[in-house]
Amino acid sequence: MLITFIIYLVVMLLIGGVATLRARSRDDFILAGRQLGPFAAALSASATSMSGWLFMGLPGKVLQVGLSAAWIAVGCILGDYANWRLTCARLRKQSDKLSALTLPEFITGCRQDRLAKLTRLLAGLAIVVFMTIYLCAQLVATGKTLSGPLGLGDYAIDYRTAVLIGASVIILYTSLGGFVAVVWTDVIQSLIMCLALIGLPIYCVFLVISQGNGAEIWTQPTLDDPNVAMGSLWGAPGSGMGVMMAMSIFVMLIDKFGVGAGYLGQPQIASRFMALRDERDSKIARRIGVSWTAITALGAVTVALCAPLLISELPDDPEQILLVMTREHFPGWLSGVVIAALMAAVMSSADSFLMSAVSSIQQDFPGPLRAAARSPWVTRAIIIALGVAATWYTLSIDPNDESNSVLNLAQQGWAGLSIALAVPVLYCLGTERSRTGVVLLTMLLGIGMMILWQLTGLSNHVYEVIPCLAAQTLVCFLAHRWPGTPSEPPEEADPRRCRAMAESPSLSGGIGSPVS
Repeated sequence: MLITFIIYLVVMLLIGGVATLRARSRDDFILAGRQLGPFAAALSASATSMSGWLFMGLPGKVLQVGLSAAWIAVGCILGDYANWRLTCARLRKQSDKLSALTLPEFITGCRQDRLAKLTRLLAGLAIVVFMTIYLCAQLVATGKTLSGPLGLGDYAIDYRTAVLIGASVIILYTSLGGFVAVVWTDVIQSLIMCLALIGLPIYCVFLVISQGNGAEIWTQPTLDDPNVAMGSLWGAPGSGMGVMMAMSIFVMLIDKFGVGAGYLGQPQIASRFMALRDERDSKIARRIGVSWTAITALGAVTVALCAPLLISELPDDPEQILLVMTREHFPGWLSGVVIAALMAAVMSSADSFLMSAVSSIQQDFPGPLRAAARSPWVTRAIIIALGVAATWYTLSIDPNDESNSVLNLAQQGWAGLSIALAVPVLYCLGTERSRTGVVLLTMLLGIGMMILWQLTGLSNHVYEVIPCLAAQTLVCFLAHRWPGTPSEPPEEADPRRCRAMAESPSLSGGIGSPVS
């Protein structure tokens, strides 16, 4: 097991080193020169979106509430399709026209007035903050994986050491080659994840059927409520029939589909769209990406449904159900493959979060900080600082507290990114005369509503993404039509500065080095 895991880590670091030689410009470092093929873009976007929660958070939720948690997987498939369909081709074309390298640049049309600069700064801050929260979820998943039931075979390590190992590897290869390294590793990691979530479900279903327990998959009790069968699609919608039950089911679907709706506006996914070599590749990439999402999400649900029938004792932490099942049924080397697949899910997302946060600092923060961030050593220092901050926070929280579970932390970061950017991005894609003030108002409304949703405890009942996006969409529509300052069409914006910022630095001497 340990040898398998070490081989995986070495390969990831070698890819980062080779990718360093390919990053020659700012455009290369942030968007790989906009030369990604549909296969690489699709697998990288998919692996980035499906983080450690795919192997830990989603199976744990299924174990707790039953098949009703599968609506999260259905929502992810629909949300992934909608994201590719609504944004990919248009974002690739329009961002290239403006020479925008980040979403904050795009939603402000690369304008340079005070309001646009303020909007870009707030959007950049949102990316840095919520990406760091999401990174913490991946580090918690790393700690649970390497110190959990499987560990590293005969070499037991504690939770803190496991977190430090994972953080060190992620920070190291992300700082080496930028976006190129991230995409290359994502492609390999997505294939490992897909292989694991095709093989594991098939093996589990075969074992359950061969033992004659096929029917029990649907009738076994859930962990949270023994009176609810694992096969219930609607969970425990309450007593009675009619309107109350329908309302309960409706609220449950709004909650579960929120993760899928959150695909819109995710900067780490949007960067893959912007990096496509041609917007016409979006159709092929969409088919590959959505198929990958469907296979892996439904595979994780299937494993979680079968696992309780295949293990001797349920774990105290539901998110470790897949690890416990692997320990009891697979030999050491194959368990190492599962560990590698889970770590692939973690690292493919974590490196992208760091990359998105650093890119935003380099492009969207105030001038002096932005200029300093383009020094190769300052860039690496920022990556290290963000990684250290996320690691420190991860080590300061109790991973056994349900509020600090992989799923909950991931949902917090995921919600913040989508609520801050989804409606502004769709607004700018959908109109030729966008207003920066409308973008700023929509962003502030969404973040403020999300904070209130959390403070009032509503997030314990309904995931905040869909309610916030709905309110933002309404306000955005009304504000755009409200009489006032004339809208500024994209052709009146000044993309020259964005283009200059993209082309002027050379990376021949390292990440972000100035022109020699």
